[in-house]
Amino acid sequence: MKIIFLGLGCVSLVLGLAVAVAQNNLKVDKLDPLKATQMWGKSEFTVEKFRSANVEQRAAMAAEIVSQKKFVGSTVKDVISALGPHDAYFRNDFVPAYALTEGWKSGGDTWQLVFLPNADMKIVDVFINKNCCSK
Repeated sequence: MKIIFLGLGCVSLVLGLAVAVAQNNLKVDKLDPLKATQMWGKSEFTVEKFRSANVEQRAAMAAEIVSQKKFVGSTVKDVISALGPHDAYFRNDFVPAYALTEGWKSGGDTWQLVFLPNADMKIVDVFINKNCCSK
């Protein structure tokens, strides 16, 4: 029993350190909410709308989510419970990220909404990140 708890403690420590290091070394291409509105329009954010939205509809809600820092202070579990499983990737599988564009399909830019957690898995920042880019 002690070995299991020790193992879980080590996994938690490593995960916490990885998230903390990632936060300190973040070099991301963030999109300003005003620019996001210019690119994708604006739609009121509700949890229900976001959960059932396609990427274009999510993108239109992203500026409000970022400018109002929705979910900052919440846990990763709270974000996923409210918004559904995340479908994008930022740094590791423990960071909830949601696709806002699908550039890989069209050869354009790929943007995602990122909910960045700290070592305690509480959201400390929310931003729009350019994950991949066109030529």
